[in-house]
Parts: sequence; C-alpha cells; structure tokens
Amino acid sequence: MRRASASLLIALLLVSAAPLAQADSKGVISCLNADLTMMPANWDVGNQSCVRVDLGELEPGETLSFDITSDELIDILLFSVNSISVYQNEQAYRSDSIWESDSVFESFNGTGEWHWTVPDDRVMTRWYLVLDNLAHPQDGGGGAQGGTDASVSLDSGIVSPAPFTLVDTIVRLDVGGHSILHGPFLVDAGTQVRIDAMTMEGAPDVFLMTESQVTLYEAGGTAASRVGGTDMLLIMTERHMVWLVPETYEGTDLYLVVDNRAGPSGGGAGTQAIATTVTLSLTPVLEPTIGGEVSLDVVDVGAIITLDASETPNRSGQIPASGFKWDTNADGVDDTIGSTVNVSWSDPTNITVRLTVVSTDGRSASVYQEIEVSDISEPEVSIGVTAVLERTYGDNVVLSGQVSDNWGIETIEWLVDDQLVRSNAGDDEGATVYSHSFDSSYAAGSHTVTLRATDLSGRVAEDTASITLYDSTSPVIGIFVDEISLQIGQTFRFEANVTDAESNDLLFFWDFDGSVDSDEDGDPRNDA
Repeated sequence: MRRASASLLIALLLVSAAPLAQADSKGVISCLNADLTMMPANWDVGNQSCVRVDLGELEPGETLSFDITSDELIDILLFSVNSISVYQNEQAYRSDSIWESDSVFESFNGTGEWHWTVPDDRVMTRWYLVLDNLAHPQDGGGGAQGGTDASVSLDSGIVSPAPFTLVDTIVRLDVGGHSILHGPFLVDAGTQVRIDAMTMEGAPDVFLMTESQVTLYEAGGTAASRVGGTDMLLIMTERHMVWLVPETYEGTDLYLVVDNRAGPSGGGAGTQAIATTVTLSLTPVLEPTIGGEVSLDVVDVGAIITLDASETPNRSGQIPASGFKWDTNADGVDDTIGSTVNVSWSDPTNITVRLTVVSTDGRSASVYQEIEVSDISEPEVSIGVTAVLERTYGDNVVLSGQVSDNWGIETIEWLVDDQLVRSNAGDDEGATVYSHSFDSSYAAGSHTVTLRATDLSGRVAEDTASITLYDSTSPVIGIFVDEISLQIGQTFRFEANVTDAESNDLLFFWDFDGSVDSDEDGDPRNDA
C-alpha cells in the first residue's frame, strides 16, 4: 500500500514538472490553452513550451489590442483556425499564407503594444495567438529558439472604437516603404484631429498630407511638403498628437501617411522594417449656425419663415438628422427636429430661438437667435373691379370687396371721391359690401369708390373702382309760345325755358329758318 502511494506521488510530481507544451513523439505541439476571459494573464513559459490564446470568433474589421511583456526572447504568432494545425503539426508555418504576418513578432523581448484589425478577406473566423518558446524543425533557425524559461504577461481584448475613429490598426513597412493608411477625408475648421502611434519595430514617421502633396510624394518626392503641425517623426515610443484644423484646410482632402523613407529632417532613417500601430480619430467641431432665406432680425406676423441650420459644420457626419433640435417658442423645451424647419408666430413679440445640435458621441452645443416679430405688412384689399364701370344717375353701384391681414383688421371704410361715406369695425358683418346711388349732386363724368382697410398695427391699404357717370335723360323744355306774329323791323326777345337736374351746363342752339342748313353740318335746325 505504501509502495502504491509513493508511486502515485512520484507520477504527480513528474506531471507537475512537465513543460507547458512540447512536441510528442509524433511531432505534434500541445500548448497550454487560454482565452480572452482570462485577461490579463501571466505565464512562466518553459523552455520548448508554448501558450495558445483563443481570441474567439471575430468579424472582419474588428480590432483587438495586445499588451505584452516578456523577460526572454519569444515568438509571438497569430493563426486562423484553418492554419493553426500547420503550426501544431510541426509543418512549415513561417509563411504569409499560414500565419497572419501583421501580428507576428519573432524574437520579441521586453514590452510592446499593438492593435490588429481582422482582415476582411474571409467570413467570421476563429483566431489564435501563440506565445512560442520552442525550436522547430521547420523554422530554419528563424525566430527565438527557446533555451530558457520566459516569464510572460499578456492583456488583450476587443477594442470598442471611439466615435469618429477613422483607422486603428498596425502597419508594417519594408525599408524605404510608405503607406497611405487613410484618406481622403474631409474635416471642418475647428475639428481636433488626434493621431496615436506605438511602435513594435523600427522608427517610422507619421503625418498628414493634402492630395497634391501625396501626388508629389508618391512620384518619388520627399515628405518635406506636408501639412504643418501634424508631424510625429522618429516614433520609437508611444506618441500622441492633436491638431486643431485651421480654416486653411477646411474641406480639403487629407491623407494619413506612414513613412519609412529616409527623412524628412528629424525623421526616421528608413533603414529597417517597421511595425507600428496608428490610430486616427476626430473630435469634430460643434458650431451650430442659424440662417435663412430672409433676414431673421425682424419677421412679419404670421409669415412662414424657414430656420435653416444646413450651414452648420458637419463634414464628419457628427450631427445626425435627429441631432438638430429647435426651441421656437422660448419655453426652454425643444419642440422641432430637423436641419431646416418652418415656423411662424401669430402675434407681435420678441422671441429667442434656440438651436441645439447633438453629435453622435453625445456632445452638444447651442446657439441663440433674437427675432422681433412685428406686423410689417399692409392689409390685402381688393374690390375686384378691373374695368371702368358706367352708370347713369339713380343706378345702384354694388361693390363687394375682399380684405385680409396677417394679424387683424381694425376698420373697413368706403369712400366716394375721397369722401368717407361709411366706416365699419373689421369684424362687422357685411363690412366689405357697399351699395351707392349717384344723385344729381354729383356731376357727370369720372368718379371713384375706394375700399380702405386699416389693420391692428395702423397699416393702411386700399383699392379703387372707377365709375363713369353719365346723364341718360334729355333736358325738359318748359312752357313756350310755339307761334308768334311780328311786324317787319320789330324786335323780339326769344327766351328758352329749359331745365335738366343732372346737367348744369346746357348748350342752346337757335335756328330761324328750318329749311336751310346754313352751317352745312347736316342739321338745318341749328344754324343760329
């Protein structure tokens, strides 16, 4: 019984002393397994051992961060689920077709940090990060070969990109190479552009260029011409840079360039390959702007005006359509949403309109517009008569007008030949209908009937109808002697007793010989 217990104890001790991983007699590698739920984690990776970290099934475009420290040389390897078996079966794995080269660092020692973006050349795939401390028969002596235990710590997880992150990934460049990592992109003046960089290998330069500068650069030119204030040169440690976009570059196509060429002055020499994580993110400006087709200083009562926020800087799409919020009645509560809104006010007032913009990252800003609402337009008045009316004495002239106003009508008046003949309150029934008969107190000829309206603010408008008044009746001849006898040479005074109530000026014609047309006007009766 004691012998059995001693044998079991020895067996347990042998198991606990075994390395984390090793090649068995069949040449198959067995690593210690881990996953992201264990992060951060620490391991003592023994000589000829490895740790395999299951990163899970990842969608194309997802980004992972890695922060690692090792006190000895190890290889950091990344494989998809379809290629990890090549590594574990001790086959030739040091190929871009097998491993994910962007996230491979052989003979790594010290502390490093990088981000890796899942490639978009495949569907959702499971990925594995391997911390390798082995010599492999197929590695040709490349990379770390083990030989001593390594103490390794790792923290890793999926990166939740901040709003307006344009790019966040690792860049690898050969000697003399460069990458247009992102662009073109447009920004508004006042936007903060942030560039972060952390290097695993080499000492690259990172900066922004315009399209014309990129054209010259890619044609073989240097980086001497670039956007001022955006340089991060000779990046050997974790670096950060924030650039406030001036008006000069508002709306200009910009490009993020990672450079591993010699120069510019103060930059990297470009004599070794680089592996650098670069993050480009924006804090877009929030600068709400209120405009419109007409001046907003004074607007008319009842007039529908357009409040327009479309000139608000929004080149980064920082403000969604639902992010334009208006308080148009000055009660402190947003009542309308949209980049353009139509609004009117029914009474004169002084009002403060507020526009608040809310960006997709939760920031907000407001602007205020003072507006004086006044009755600045006259009433609209129409009698509806376009032609001259002809009437005779005693005929009724019936006119029906239309009156309206944006605020309200105080009085409605009718005038004949500029003389007020009737006045009504604006809301009196029948105030816009008027009937008039011209009597003999009016002379024949042209007359005017005017409809005049005065609104609540004292503004006046009117419309006029023209009427031609004519006398349709003949003069009345009074009693007269139709026959008289005179002696030759006797003088006699002829008098005409004629009246016409509608015509004061009468013309009299006398003819003493009805048989002769002495003035040859065709009428023998008027030759006096």
